[in-house]
Amino acid sequence: MPFCKKRKMEDWVMINIMYAPWADYISAKAEETLLNSRRFSLLDIQLSGECNFNCRYCDSPDRNKQFHLPLSKVRNIIRTEKITCVYICGLGEPTVIGQNYNALIEILKSCDEEKIQCSIFTNLYWITDELIEYIKNGTLNILFKLDSFNPVEVSNIYGISPDMAESQLKNVQKIIKLTRNNNGYVNIGASIVPTKLNYSGIMNTIKECFRIGVYPLLTDLGYSGNVMNEYEALYLGIDEMKEIKSEISEFIGKEYNLPICPSIISGVHINPLGKVTVDSRSGLSCGWFWANEPVFFEIGDINTESFQAINEKILKYRKEFFFSFVKEASTNDNQVFGGCGGNITLLLERYKKIQQGGNS
Repeated sequence: MPFCKKRKMEDWVMINIMYAPWADYISAKAEETLLNSRRFSLLDIQLSGECNFNCRYCDSPDRNKQFHLPLSKVRNIIRTEKITCVYICGLGEPTVIGQNYNALIEILKSCDEEKIQCSIFTNLYWITDELIEYIKNGTLNILFKLDSFNPVEVSNIYGISPDMAESQLKNVQKIIKLTRNNNGYVNIGASIVPTKLNYSGIMNTIKECFRIGVYPLLTDLGYSGNVMNEYEALYLGIDEMKEIKSEISEFIGKEYNLPICPSIISGVHINPLGKVTVDSRSGLSCGWFWANEPVFFEIGDINTESFQAINEKILKYRKEFFFSFVKEASTNDNQVFGGCGGNITLLLERYKKIQQGGNS
């Protein structure tokens, strides 16, 4: 008898969940728009590199990047370009009080006005009443760092003081009370990076996430930024990672596959200067599906160019580099792909469908 059939119905409801902004239906709608209308409907925005943590596995190669994002241009794009979802992740911490937090609030205001979703990746050290209101009204979705429930491990992994670790874990408890489940799609997710520092407690962390109805996103350790200095001390081998994923699959009663962030294929990536970049090898909007440091190509600038013109530039670049990327990705072992790329086979299938449909 399959493992899942031994469970009570309420238990099955808790484990049969997905982080809503990464849901297949969001990807499908955005990809359909891209295929049929040649229009990107998602935004992937980076703020500054400012961060209050010093994570040992941080893969951001440019933590000192300053913020010069033209917020008026971003708000105009959200209002006029039929954007359906905004993703804020990468580089620094979006809730850091100051320029990042102020920008986040401005973007959330625009999303709220247009009745669209916003997802942020955060270390969850700061969670203000203002942000809580945006969570409660359905505008803000939270994907937060959760590598351990042990304050000593949290302090060590994130490079923060024991007091800061305690505060972060208290905010975890606060935020999970705001979790909403809408037919299996939840507004709160936890990003979990297995390393030698938290390996022994990974399954307990995963099980606790499912118990409280928070979707656990298990991501591979990248080889970029600060982590390159400690890679050997942190990296779990292929066998250990397979074992973890196998245990998760047994626990939930089906194969555990990390979903693909919809903005990789259907988003426009805007950096802290207002420049639009693509992954140089593929033309995709985010390069973090590579396990090593991505190489970005600056393709446009929202300060000086229309969103429509930038759309066309991205599509042209993708057409030029698509086949060489497929060849490279198809001949590499899947282990070279990490971060939020999910299943590389599925990523290639979706990308091929769009490119071949667009070129036919």
